[in-house]
Amino acid sequence: MVQGNIIYTFKGLTVSLNTIYKNRKGQKASAINAEITKDYFLVNGKIQYQINKTLNFFVSTDNIGNEHYSDLLGSQMPGRWTSGGIKLSFQ
Repeated sequence: MVQGNIIYTFKGLTVSLNTIYKNRKGQKASAINAEITKDYFLVNGKIQYQINKTLNFFVSTDNIGNEHYSDLLGSQMPGRWTSGGIKLSFQ
């Protein structure tokens, strides 16, 4: 397994990318029509804007490449999905 992170910040804007590559022995269970993917590469991204020390807005996308893979036998992992929100920090 190899993982990497890239984070770039300029003023109140932060852009980050997270990657993961897994290579392992693939497995199949024909009785339940399932398999563990031999190898896969995922990229996740996040854009965040900091208004002030307390308030941030963000949009995050996981599995940007919409990779089809399974991590646990019989469990298909989700494709691309995006979420967003507001982050409040109280000190």
